[in-house]
Amino acid sequence: MNKQELKNILMNLRTSKNESQANYLLGKIDMMSDDEISKITSTIGNNKENIIDFLSQKLAEKTANYQSEEHFPINNMFTYGIGKRTVHLHIPRDLHDMIAQKGFRNSIDTVNLYLLDALNKLKTLKDNGFYKLNNVENIFMISPLLSVKKELNFLEDLNFQTEYFSQQELNDTQFVSNNKSAILATQIFGTNKKVGTASINFDTISSPEWQSKKEEIIKEFSRKGITLEADTPEKQ
Repeated sequence: MNKQELKNILMNLRTSKNESQANYLLGKIDMMSDDEISKITSTIGNNKENIIDFLSQKLAEKTANYQSEEHFPINNMFTYGIGKRTVHLHIPRDLHDMIAQKGFRNSIDTVNLYLLDALNKLKTLKDNGFYKLNNVENIFMISPLLSVKKELNFLEDLNFQTEYFSQQELNDTQFVSNNKSAILATQIFGTNKKVGTASINFDTISSPEWQSKKEEIIKEFSRKGITLEADTPEKQ
């Protein structure tokens, strides 16, 4: 079985639920040589049924691994999960309703106000000795929203380390294979969206200088009429 036949089988197994995982595996297949493909398919048993079973299992494993991270609410907009020494802060993927009501600029400002609130609550949890954050050093985000120039500028002004990946880069298997964040971007979002990442460490957000900058930004949001809603009980 050649590379294209293997990819065709995988594409037929791709669904809306496993799309990002299937795209990741397609990228891995693209990077393999014909000899490597031949060895793998021979080991599996070089027939279509065995290949389907093997790829279905791989898709299930990757989907389960991605979904296994527990997500905890931190405010009305953000949730977080905890990986190795890093908090993964999850931001909204679909802002269409908010943008329709508030407009693009006010919607981005609202997201950023909730981001500052989430960072403050995570810092408080860590300062109070919350056991799940004992060995956690950094906060990390990844989203198509973070590819927006206005959003990247906001985060960089707050000392976040950012990365931006174009669709062209995420469709370049060689580029993706050499960048862990790009691999993660394709696993979660596929290759048809621009994606940005941002990270910051707890030492930075704990500094008096950063806290002072944060308070000034919150005051500026307030002057614009951008405020937090009261947390619902399940989000507290």
